[in-house]
Amino acid sequence: MRVLFIRKQFAPTRETRTIVILSGPPKAGKSRLRGDIGDLLRRMPDLNTQVLAASPDMEGSWVSDSWRISEERGAAAEEMARQYKRTVKESGHFFSPQWVERMARHVEGLSKWADILVLDLGGIPSEENRRIIAPALASGADIIPIVLLGPDGNDGGWIQFWRDLGYEPTVTTYSEDLARNIINSIAKRFLLQRHAKS
Repeated sequence: MRVLFIRKQFAPTRETRTIVILSGPPKAGKSRLRGDIGDLLRRMPDLNTQVLAASPDMEGSWVSDSWRISEERGAAAEEMARQYKRTVKESGHFFSPQWVERMARHVEGLSKWADILVLDLGGIPSEENRRIIAPALASGADIIPIVLLGPDGNDGGWIQFWRDLGYEPTVTTYSEDLARNIINSIAKRFLLQRHAKS
């Protein structure tokens, strides 16, 4: 399946900005999906895009990139991220009020700037996650909440999290085609919205 690349003539307007929010339990594939989407968005230089790990879990794109290089590198990077996460938790700064406030401000700014913003939340639904995404939800952008199911088919409470916020999430499992399907869905929305206005 090919990707429908979005060019400037089809680019979103401020009214058609899109924010994709990835959620799901630990080990559901959120970081890998975030990396896959980021790879596709880098091929669309006409758009303002940003992919953000909105969790202090230390699993940035470097972990996904390491898995792509080799199993050995991926496992080593994941273990290193776990060690950093333990250190941050032990220091009392994991999801600290200061960190949550800074991340919420960061999300607010990106929500105003980005044509497509992808947020990867931590693995556990929480009040902190609600505060982090509140500026995105209030931005007027098209919100696409995605819940990735864990290896055991469990949603980790994320479906109810989204329903409590008034959204019906897309519930799926990770696959190598998922990022391409998400980007194609966004591209089709842009094209339909432009067609409706003309």
